[in-house]
Amino acid sequence: MTQCKIVISRNDGIKRDRIRKYRIILDDTEIGRIRAGESLSFDVDSGDHQLSLKIDWGASQTLTFATIENKVIEFGCEPLGGDAGALAAVQGSIDLWRIPSGYADAK
Repeated sequence: MTQCKIVISRNDGIKRDRIRKYRIILDDTEIGRIRAGESLSFDVDSGDHQLSLKIDWGASQTLTFATIENKVIEFGCEPLGGDAGALAAVQGSIDLWRIPSGYADAK
């Protein structure tokens, strides 16, 4: 199959969850773990995929996306609600979004 690349970047400006890694789940398989301030890239096959992040009992929403041959798709993540998100902290939720093509840092 043709290879594509996804890049996941995690915000490091938020204190909550800073020392903990998020598990990266692609198509129901853990493909890595990401720390605060880190960017990771993964080669994936062309086609439809589902991406989510998990930490303990909490998780992000699941994003469905399609990869195209030789293209890079970028995603960003951070704790849902930022430092002030007390309820989100209890729930352990994660905010995950796709960065539109051509934007250096969009949410």
